[in-house]
Amino acid sequence: MQWNESKRMLILKGIYGLGYVLLILGTIFYYEKMPVAPFLFSLGALFLLVVRVVLPIDSANYKTKRLNMIHAFSTLVLLASAYGMFVHYYLWIAGLLLSTLIDLYVSFRLPKKEEE
Repeated sequence: MQWNESKRMLILKGIYGLGYVLLILGTIFYYEKMPVAPFLFSLGALFLLVVRVVLPIDSANYKTKRLNMIHAFSTLVLLASAYGMFVHYYLWIAGLLLSTLIDLYVSFRLPKKEEE
């Protein structure tokens, strides 16, 4: 089966969206004291990590490359937050907040691709 670029990007966008949904569900379930919450949160963080590793980085543009490295740091903060959930360390919330603020910053600063 041949994978064309549009099908690959559609799958990656789906995994990316599912990762964020799992992060939200994991956070909500953690406050409801459900034991499955850290696993959902970790799976969501893992999905985001996979998508951010697989997506190509425009190495010609220094600004885009720097912002993608900041985005990668945000994912590592999410993984540390997932570990904090497992050991019931209350500062996992700060990691989630930091990652959210970094994602917000990067989403506004990344240049938009022009449609052809």
